[in-house]
Amino acid sequence: MENVLQIVAGTLSGVGQFSVVNVFSKMELIKGIRPLCAGDNLSVTTVMRKANNTSTGKRQAKLSTIERNGQPIGTFEIDLLFRGYNIEPSKAFKREYGKKTSIILTSDIDIVVLEAKEWFIYREDAAIQLQPNTPIEFCLDSEYRYKSDTIYSSIVTTGTVTVKARGGRRVHIADVDFQHTAAKHNPVVDYLSRHAVDIETFMFEDGGYSLVDSANAHMAQAIVPDSNWDYACLAMDGNPVHTNPYIGDFVGNSGTVTHGLWTSASTRSIVERIVACGHPERIRAHSAEFIDMVFPTDRLSTELDHVGMKSGCMLVKSRTLNIDGTPVLNCVTEVEQPLTVYVFTGQGSQKVGMGMVLYQQSPAARAVWDRANNHMLATYNINLLDIVRANPVEHTINFRGRAGERILRNYMACGKPSLVPGLTAESSSFTFQAASGLLNATQFTQVALVTAALAAVADMQMRGLVQTHAVIAGHSLGELCALAALTDVFTLNDMLDIVFYRGLIMQSAVQRDKHNTIDYGMVAVDPSRVPAFDKRQLHLVVDAIGGEGLIQVVNYNVRNNQYVVAGSLANLAVLQLVLDNMASNGCSGEFSIEQMVKQVQVTSETPVRGMATIPLTGINVPFHSRLLLEGVAIFRDVLQAKVGMVEPDTLEQRYIPNLTGMPFKVSQEYFKLVYDATKSSAIKEALNNWNDTLLDIPAERSRLATILLIELLSYQLASPVQWIKTQDYLFNIAGVQRMVEIGPSPVLCGMAAKTLEAVSSSKKAELLHIERDHDAIYYVQPESKLLNNLNAAAIVTATQGSKSQLETSVKPTFNPANSEPLQPPLQQQVVSETKAPIVDQPIPVIDVILAIVAFKMKKPLGD
Repeated sequence: MENVLQIVAGTLSGVGQFSVVNVFSKMELIKGIRPLCAGDNLSVTTVMRKANNTSTGKRQAKLSTIERNGQPIGTFEIDLLFRGYNIEPSKAFKREYGKKTSIILTSDIDIVVLEAKEWFIYREDAAIQLQPNTPIEFCLDSEYRYKSDTIYSSIVTTGTVTVKARGGRRVHIADVDFQHTAAKHNPVVDYLSRHAVDIETFMFEDGGYSLVDSANAHMAQAIVPDSNWDYACLAMDGNPVHTNPYIGDFVGNSGTVTHGLWTSASTRSIVERIVACGHPERIRAHSAEFIDMVFPTDRLSTELDHVGMKSGCMLVKSRTLNIDGTPVLNCVTEVEQPLTVYVFTGQGSQKVGMGMVLYQQSPAARAVWDRANNHMLATYNINLLDIVRANPVEHTINFRGRAGERILRNYMACGKPSLVPGLTAESSSFTFQAASGLLNATQFTQVALVTAALAAVADMQMRGLVQTHAVIAGHSLGELCALAALTDVFTLNDMLDIVFYRGLIMQSAVQRDKHNTIDYGMVAVDPSRVPAFDKRQLHLVVDAIGGEGLIQVVNYNVRNNQYVVAGSLANLAVLQLVLDNMASNGCSGEFSIEQMVKQVQVTSETPVRGMATIPLTGINVPFHSRLLLEGVAIFRDVLQAKVGMVEPDTLEQRYIPNLTGMPFKVSQEYFKLVYDATKSSAIKEALNNWNDTLLDIPAERSRLATILLIELLSYQLASPVQWIKTQDYLFNIAGVQRMVEIGPSPVLCGMAAKTLEAVSSSKKAELLHIERDHDAIYYVQPESKLLNNLNAAAIVTATQGSKSQLETSVKPTFNPANSEPLQPPLQQQVVSETKAPIVDQPIPVIDVILAIVAFKMKKPLGD
């Protein structure tokens, strides 16, 4: 009888079909790709990755690439073991496709060693040579053939070596070409393994924390269905060890075995509910290691631990156990954080000592501060750390000696004429002064805030906390912080120069009296404090004041709740008195507004708080007003000297400029939007020569993206900040669920809270500030929650014993559109899947013969 079954098994199912075991599987979506949706048109291409012998049998791995509308979106990998079967070593092979490895060489000697490798070949057109501490990425294909089970008969490894250039572009600088025979190891792979750095993954030092607690313990359990047919039909996996109890008994499984991929999908569904909060689209990768068999009606429980971060995704390890505590499955899942925007605070949020706690605690943050301080000392003789820590009221720079002469040339290169009033080519020294401290002097404030922001982001990136393709925005100076921190458009040193010059341009654009004082200021206006008053009425009041001197709405922060007006102190005093009058007595019609403005008598220009106005203390430069238009051309020159060719993909649909409040895009429509706001001659020229067909050429798109970025940042200097439009896009169009503010104070979180309060309750987002909400951003668990999680295991065990609490089995949901469900053959529908002993009945010889003939002729048994 056993001989007959072996004949049937070998003939119908192929050698080893009944002994095949799922060892490993992994699904991974490409970074930044839209998740799968119902109705997507998919195609799959599969290649064999390996077929080789191990001590327990033949290993066979396949890699499938999933495409949507012709574009790759992800991969699926499966690794199988055929127990007790082997192949001829000469037929064995192993392939690795597109394996990426990053290394960082810290010295010139290490670089020389790499360059001396015969398999490392510089490209003739390579424009960049390797430098110490620069991440180098290898992307390699390798193919191995076997001479025996442990020795390769041939190794071929080829691929590319790239580094990132300014603008975010990856530059192909070298190739790898290695071929060898009769070897046990691949020297290329061995070298990279010794130097590899995982700059994307951060594992929690304490091993992480449990995600299962008393509130969700019931969600971490599942009952395996009593039949495998539903999954077998939908997955088109007809291996009879899953569906035929006779075969299961024959191979020693005491019945049918549940599909390993069902168990993996069941565990994944638990991760989706508990970790991804019911949003399966947040699962970016899911791998499973199969430990033991699972049978129908088994009760399973899953332990979930958040063990680290990877490129902004939560790394979740899960361990699924049977009711007797036997581990059956280990999984690692990458769960995307909710759609996040990183926003950066602008000037006015600075404070003495900002960032210094992180400086002491974080090597990554300290490295940013030290690099910035070294650059400012070497270039401008400015001790940035001293300014942040002590906020001195003055600082004198000497220009004697060669070093002093070089520093003087750097200052004189800031603009023509010099942007530093009183400084000439013959100056032997210069003293910066500020009554409230140099940290509050615009040129130093901006450098300090940018450095603090970059240091904070560097620490987050070191810990894998930053979502790779998150939306980025910043208020005023914060826009530059966002670009410097979360794109590759600027280097640290270039951004420090840019914001230092930006501050000097702003300071020099405003006339000073003989006492070196400035007759300008800024006030925050809350229209809601004036009855029947909104943005339109505010503009009417501003226009009515107009006349001589400056007055302009320069920040649109919260609709009908918060605006900022810049102007001369006299005009701001008029604004305060008019709004006080309107708040007390009301206003009807435009004529009343004009009359009120004419009747106001200003007795003092000293800024005071009004019923609807709050002076912004310490700010005497009218930021973002038309008074700074003269500085646009100078700032453009600065940017053009610092910005290389911009890679559009690093900015499009991610970066939201202040000037438009809409995401950056290289399109004719967006260029028109920018031209309408600026009347930029560079934008006009690009529009006059616009040709959509040229957008298919990467170099042309890059050229246009560079022009667009420079004009957006140049005119941002003298244009209102459109933060209301920015928030409208974030919360109403992009659907952002989480805002992380980076800056000394939670200014933008406050604006967002007011914005969300004013809209329907359905619009919600988690508003986090880098310091106030540190534990939430860094996933630091409070002791009370940790204690609760420790008790969860006991709760799970108790719940396992009560079948009433497991009302339904947890199984993957399949709903193929417009297709009838597959039905099992009639003969197998009536077979009861049970673990009870099966009586051994002889199979008629005619049935065996018919089965073999039907299989060979590819005909149904009934024909």
